[in-house]
Amino acid sequence: MARSDLPAERVDFLDALAFDVWNEWSGVTPTSVHSIASELELGPSYADFGTDFDGILEHRAGRFHIYCNTTEGKYLHHPRVRFTLAHELGHYFIDEHRNALRAGQAPKPTFLDRPNDDPVEHEANAFAASLLMPKREFRDALNSVPSGLKGILDLGSSFGVSKQSAALRYANASGRECAIVMFRNGSPHWWEVSPQLDVNGLSRIKIQKGSIPPDSATGMALADSPNQASEPHITNTLASSWFGGVTCGSQRDVFLRESAVRLGSFGVLTLLEHSSD
Repeated sequence: MARSDLPAERVDFLDALAFDVWNEWSGVTPTSVHSIASELELGPSYADFGTDFDGILEHRAGRFHIYCNTTEGKYLHHPRVRFTLAHELGHYFIDEHRNALRAGQAPKPTFLDRPNDDPVEHEANAFAASLLMPKREFRDALNSVPSGLKGILDLGSSFGVSKQSAALRYANASGRECAIVMFRNGSPHWWEVSPQLDVNGLSRIKIQKGSIPPDSATGMALADSPNQASEPHITNTLASSWFGGVTCGSQRDVFLRESAVRLGSFGVLTLLEHSSD
């Protein structure tokens, strides 16, 4: 399934809002999300909440407070905790979200690994990505890392986010024609297609995990040990192998470079880009 379907103008608004927050309250990368929340007197509180939630923004007695889950050994600057905190800051800075809570709406617990159709959660995720990886700074950083999937992995470390978050930001903000697909262990795969590729009619990933050729980059990454991260595999493929609505041999059936990497127990991340060959 696609990661989100927010209108483009809403995405642009959230991107601009997040940049204004970053510029006023942080101005550095990795973004100091903990300091932002602290200066706003939003807490935050960190504790092991088990499976109750990843994060939540609560409004009680006229005050807002953020709670972040540090279960399974997560720590203050863990990429997942940082994204959770940025997500909850989104609920605070997005006027409609904050005002709904202030008016008495029950807070919604955040579960980062459970994508849903709630646009409120998609908006908070979009804000979080933009706050942690401001578009201008992200694009500038692309010039100092290797091309393709290796560069995405490096950007995750530079911005203090997960590799999946860096890949999503790459698809949405790099300005390049690409798509990413995340094959998760025990869960449905998800994808994101860049706007630049979408306008060319390549918008919906159709491939299923069981039909991936073993000699493809993704097939080789899926065969790598789930107990450790692997180096990226690279092969070529055709758009018709991956995208729905593309007829084999048609004008849109272009060659793509397929690179894939095993992210340990999290699954396999695949990047599709136009091949230069």
